[in-house]
Amino acid sequence: MLMKSCIQVIISLFILCMTTPGFTDEAKVKEKQIIRTQNMKFLLITPEKSLAMIESGIGKINQNCCVENFDKKDEIIEIKNILENCLSAKCYENIMPVYFKKIPLKAIAMRKLNLIDNLILENENVEFSNISLKAKKTEELILKNSLAQTSIKELKLSLKKMSTDNDKLRKKVDTMIVKYMKTIEELKKDNKKLNNKFDIAYEMHTAPRKKKLDKLLSE
Repeated sequence: MLMKSCIQVIISLFILCMTTPGFTDEAKVKEKQIIRTQNMKFLLITPEKSLAMIESGIGKINQNCCVENFDKKDEIIEIKNILENCLSAKCYENIMPVYFKKIPLKAIAMRKLNLIDNLILENENVEFSNISLKAKKTEELILKNSLAQTSIKELKLSLKKMSTDNDKLRKKVDTMIVKYMKTIEELKKDNKKLNNKFDIAYEMHTAPRKKKLDKLLSE
């Protein structure tokens, strides 16, 4: 009985080992198809729109990034370099939704643009933590000094400063929440527009060209 159970376990493990790579390969193929479809959609974005998006992305980075202790600072700098290279090479003018092995620079730049808002939000979280820590230390120092004060006037001034610092912190939190909600809405709108444009461009092709595009998307 024990021998039979051992054999069943060995057979089960063998079958699992044989089938798992197949599932993994299938998932990889599916992921590759999704990325290829997305890249083709990116390439269909008009040169004017692409240029505006790239310039906007660079502007966001310049205005909002980054605090010194943000651990993804190098990633944002890399994205900025890709966008600037795209501008220099005028890659935004590429509107051919077909490529083979090498992914076009425009598709890479468009994909990187989608990461900027989240990275900026992460940077603001770090900035918020920095401000919170600084406010806490300031508050502790004010409280410590207040205990040593005998003048009512000086005590009132200390408490007023503490209240002002807390107000600044609350305003920073409110600003971050508004930015976050706005970013989510913009991403939803951009994704919907991108899908609509791809569908329109796809329907403009003849049946043979549609067949070719379908084949490319399935590779």
